[in-house]
Amino acid sequence: MSIYIDKWLEKAKIDYFSMFIKAWIPFNAWYMREFYDESAGRKSDSDIMYYIGHNDNHYRARIVSLLQNDDSDSIVFRQTIAKLQYELTSHSIPNAENKLTLDTICINPQSGNLSEIGKVGTYDIKCEYNRLLPRTSRRIKCEVINRKTTHTKHVIEQFEWNLTEFENIREFITIPNENLKRKIVDVYKQINPRKPTTITLLPIIYEGVSKVPRNSIQLAQKPSLYVTDNVNIVAEVIIHLMYELRCKLFHGELDPLEVYQPIYQYAYEIQMMLNKEIR
Repeated sequence: MSIYIDKWLEKAKIDYFSMFIKAWIPFNAWYMREFYDESAGRKSDSDIMYYIGHNDNHYRARIVSLLQNDDSDSIVFRQTIAKLQYELTSHSIPNAENKLTLDTICINPQSGNLSEIGKVGTYDIKCEYNRLLPRTSRRIKCEVINRKTTHTKHVIEQFEWNLTEFENIREFITIPNENLKRKIVDVYKQINPRKPTTITLLPIIYEGVSKVPRNSIQLAQKPSLYVTDNVNIVAEVIIHLMYELRCKLFHGELDPLEVYQPIYQYAYEIQMMLNKEIR
């Protein structure tokens, strides 16, 4: 008699990619019913998700409640958010350059022209993003100016904002001062039109002892993970993160490797907790 144990064991595994999609479908139906509005310009999924993240509604209110309360559901929710964060930082999706985490989500895209100034040693660093120029022009310009002589030491130009590309431009690579290069990157990041909203906080280390950071919410103890206690901003980030996870699947951007299954397991569990608010 043939025994197909391995094949049946394989079939017994839960496909969390599919389970997350199934959990998203009722939520998708709910938000289209509740918030689709052509007259208000809310016609696409992204428009509606932006609205949900920035306005009062049952879904966002439930996240805020789960972040603030100490009942068993709230504790499990926060721990699951922490597990999702650990998986996302350990296994970059969709790739290392554009990875998703709690700290790579932009909830308020910057509009108009952008500029930032920084200082390091005897140098001033000035980065500008002129968005009024045509896309065929180098709209980004970063200058390093010697403060004592007022002479421009380095100029790095770019068509569109892209950190990886910027760090591989010859004029940047050939700068010999590594400390200066790090500062240039810091200033350059500030003119990112989709600058991420950082919500995680590091423990305060005092005399070798780790302490809870001020104005924080603890998501997990081991290892410790804290987020800002501005629960409305944290809720917005979580909403946008869940939507981005959805898009990576729906748009086929993700290589469906087994190593990514835990990411969607926790995303599925989070979505199912929040689906209790939709009827």
